[in-house]
Amino acid sequence: MIDKSKRIIIKIGTSVLVENNIKHITDSIKSLKNYECIIVSSGAVSLGNKELKATFKHEDDIMRNISSSLGQNKLMQLYQKNIQAGQVLITKNDLINRSSFLQIKNVIETMIQNNIIPIINENDTIKSRFNKFRDNDQVAIEIASKLQADLLIMLTNVSGVFTSDPDKENAKVIQELKQEDLKNVKLGKKTNKESTGGMHTKLEAALSASKIGIPVIIANGNEPGVLEKVVKGQKLGTSIKSEENVKSKQRWILLTKEQGTFEIDSGAFNALKKKNSLLAIGVKDVKGNFLSGDVVEIICNGKKIAKAITDLNSDVIGLIKGKKTQDIKKTLKTYNAVSKAENIVILK
Repeated sequence: MIDKSKRIIIKIGTSVLVENNIKHITDSIKSLKNYECIIVSSGAVSLGNKELKATFKHEDDIMRNISSSLGQNKLMQLYQKNIQAGQVLITKNDLINRSSFLQIKNVIETMIQNNIIPIINENDTIKSRFNKFRDNDQVAIEIASKLQADLLIMLTNVSGVFTSDPDKENAKVIQELKQEDLKNVKLGKKTNKESTGGMHTKLEAALSASKIGIPVIIANGNEPGVLEKVVKGQKLGTSIKSEENVKSKQRWILLTKEQGTFEIDSGAFNALKKKNSLLAIGVKDVKGNFLSGDVVEIICNGKKIAKAITDLNSDVIGLIKGKKTQDIKKTLKTYNAVSKAENIVILK
């Protein structure tokens, strides 16, 4: 059993929603009184398209946006029949910008304090190829990371990850999974045409979560009482254990899309490994257009070695790269570093 007063992210897939399992899932959530539950829910497009009956030509078909606009209200009605729930719609850009992310975090934290279950969903009505998540599995991992979740439960319409295609007689559920085990996993085909994810994306999300300190369980949302059983430690579905504990800001940096690139020399890389700040003298080149506070990738000798929050915009760094601190301060008196040590995460 996981400790009390822990925060759980529950990802509910379209395949579970269309099979009318929300009642038993929300009953389970109500029974978890000592836990903070946050739901990431798919299903708006599917529910809306039951009325619209559109045929989507491709992933960015605007009819998906319209189906979502019809389905969001229906989705919330399903949840609100049984729990006090509030909707939080987000786009990828909302999480890339740290100030907007902190506002979203504050709203969700306050909802929890007032016993309102947050129902988070990508804002499919306004999303485009420029501001969208890959799918709601990615939303779940980013929310779990950035809200410092202790556990991510991904509910789908199968009983976990199988040793082979689940439709085959000899297929068995893999109870525990590590990254090195992936070569032995055989995945079946996606069966729900209205969902954008599948077991492939769930595994990718789960392994990403485990790397930043969040354990994941992939389980069957059709099973009554599934959440209570998981929390009590019953062996259900597939468990992916976390590899290490990562601080909240580091999680945010690791999962936020880079807006540009620093190329640094070996001396600067050695300084970063000793937990020092990145100085302009160690920067050989800068690429991209970004602002102070954006996340960038750091490259050394052609290899991506770190991610960081930049203290300066791309234009300023382009002017001061390779220069000594004392020379920079003659014209830029506020300069201290290109990126502070606490805002840099070395990649393994």
